[in-house]
Amino acid sequence: MIVCTTLKIPYLWVDRLCIIQDEEESKSVQISAMGDIYSHSVVTICAVAGEDANHGLPGVSEKRDTVPWYSECQGVHLVKYHLTPRSLFERSKWNSRGWTFQETILSSRLLLFTDEGVFFECSSEEGIRVEKRKIRSNLREAHNVFLGGGLDQSYIMQLTAFTQRDLTFESDILRAFSGILRAYWGNEHYYGIPYSLFGARLLWQSMDGKYQRRTPNAGDMFPSWSWSSILGGISLPVSYEDEYSVPLARWAIPNLKYDHPSVIIIPEGSAIPEWGQSKWDYRDIAVLMAWKEGCFPAPLPEELKLTTTWDEYSKIVKSKWSMAEEMADFALGISTSEDPPEKKESVFTPEIVRFARQPGRLLVYAQCLPARVMLPSRPPNDLPDVYIGLTSGDANTIGWLVREATNCEMLWTRAKDPSVVFEIVAIHLKRESAQRYTLPYVSPAEGTGSEDDPFCWRDAEQNALIINGAPAVFLMRFMLVMTADGISTRVGLGVTHLKFWIKACPQFKTLVLA
Repeated sequence: MIVCTTLKIPYLWVDRLCIIQDEEESKSVQISAMGDIYSHSVVTICAVAGEDANHGLPGVSEKRDTVPWYSECQGVHLVKYHLTPRSLFERSKWNSRGWTFQETILSSRLLLFTDEGVFFECSSEEGIRVEKRKIRSNLREAHNVFLGGGLDQSYIMQLTAFTQRDLTFESDILRAFSGILRAYWGNEHYYGIPYSLFGARLLWQSMDGKYQRRTPNAGDMFPSWSWSSILGGISLPVSYEDEYSVPLARWAIPNLKYDHPSVIIIPEGSAIPEWGQSKWDYRDIAVLMAWKEGCFPAPLPEELKLTTTWDEYSKIVKSKWSMAEEMADFALGISTSEDPPEKKESVFTPEIVRFARQPGRLLVYAQCLPARVMLPSRPPNDLPDVYIGLTSGDANTIGWLVREATNCEMLWTRAKDPSVVFEIVAIHLKRESAQRYTLPYVSPAEGTGSEDDPFCWRDAEQNALIINGAPAVFLMRFMLVMTADGISTRVGLGVTHLKFWIKACPQFKTLVLA
């Protein structure tokens, strides 16, 4: 109160005091409003010093020693210098706490109390500056990326930073991130993942390769498909090629507000919705080739059933759809809003929706394929190999799990049980240069672009698609799930060649993930 009185600020909101822990309804309302509270506050007072709230505010609760340590030895004067504000911030316990992440990101002004001084930081670029670098520059960079329109990149940066912080109660993981989600996406997010680019953001992985499940408290839910389900840091590996990807699945959330079974279709966006200026975009060709081979459920338009050159294909596609997002949405066959209920019910049937009407469950309609795991001789975590092979019923290779993105302990244990059913779920289609991808080779000619290259795509004139002088390949990213009693659990993520996938004859089906 002394700080507020001195600054002539009449109202003070303290999270530890204003959020009543044993009143669930009031607690939920306050936590949901935290983003608004921080973003609209005159200033946020941060107790950076100390290990906990009992330390108080240096210089307010108790006198601060501002005289640096000094000594003299044989005529040599030794003085301990003060750490920079940024160093004090980065080394503090306060900076490692999960609950302080929101106030750091969303507050316009911070008043930071440390044992070496009190510091003020404003998000404005104007005014007097005594520090060359802002105290929270890395975190604010993510916010500035968002303000500049880079919503997806902002999410990746913030999620990576947040999940490396500590929580006293691990079950608070989603509550401590809710202010960020609400500030940027309103109510359009589900268990920590924004609707925007939903499928792509399901491709998260553990930073340390470990997948220790988070323990929920009563009333909490951490579904296996959400990053909130595991402890530790989360990464969303992205590359330039990932921006040029398109969805292969339609995701839906069971609507719990009404008695009758209905779903909320999640709109699947694109990092680059417009057709790219790059001559190597190829998303139009990727969708078209996959569509021709039955990888999308909607009927292929008559004008696209011809066989012609890449240029002609591209002209026809771009005359029908102005954006990659529109084409993929049409090909997926189920719209997010305009389709009548009976069309949605043909895919997400009332029976399946009723079964899925529980918190944390997610519906997906996509091509799926039963798979067998090619178990190595010892646990995958002990192996240097990056990939774990998957085969179909006839023992042909159909794809590879990425070891770092797979719960290898679960895989090693459950794959030995013949009663366990593993399924591959197609998620995303991407194009990549043969020079860049690192999948195990299946042919000496692979990646050469020669007539013997099994994954080279050619048009009616036998021209190959080229990226930076190398053949272009179309890759399909997938999720491996383990299904029991109608519920599918995420096991890991993988990748395969589109041609491998087509040859394996996958089938469309609806799954319930939890």
